[in-house]
Amino acid sequence: MGSFVGSTPFLVGLIAFALSFDFLNRLHDMVFGLHVAATIGHGVIAAAIVDPLVIFGALAGTIAWNLLTWWLGIPSSSSHALVGATWLGRLATR
Repeated sequence: MGSFVGSTPFLVGLIAFALSFDFLNRLHDMVFGLHVAATIGHGVIAAAIVDPLVIFGALAGTIAWNLLTWWLGIPSSSSHALVGATWLGRLATR
């Protein structure tokens, strides 16, 4: 007797479910635009001061924050954590 989670119909259904959300996300972007991405791409940090160390620091800080909040059971937003870590990286390079 096989595992339910490992069954092929379950996996196909799971992939179809994920693809439906991917489709809805693209539909949302087409209808409402990419305003948040444009703001983050142009308004948060000057591209001239971004180097690999700032990127690594932002990613490491975001991952650490996400793990800490996950372990403590605190809800948090990964995108907000990434923006905050990038902004703090900008302050650290001054």
